Amino acid sequence: MSEALPYLSLIVAVSAVLISGLVALRSGRWRETDEARQMAEDIEALSDRLAVLETSMKSVATKEDVSRLTAEVKGLEKIAALTQAGVARMESHMMGMR
Repeated sequence: MSEALPYLSLIVAVSAVLISGLVALRSGRWRETDEARQMAEDIEALSDRLAVLETSMKSVATKEDVSRLTAEVKGLEKIAALTQAGVARMESHMMGMR
């Protein structure tokens, strides 16, 4: 048995190499199938959709834009409140002059 062990290991190694070669050939042929072509088309379509999404996202407001607008609105609210208070004082002064 010990004399046959090197030959047996050589046969196992050669078999493993042959099986690996067959697997490589089979996987190489898979790229030529309709499923592979469909997958490639799907990936291309997703790539196109991603490009469109990236383009449309360039015009979306950022967090800084929203915070700046919020600050401007708060400032305008203060100005409107002060203006309203001034108008109310003027109205009450004018009503008291009659």
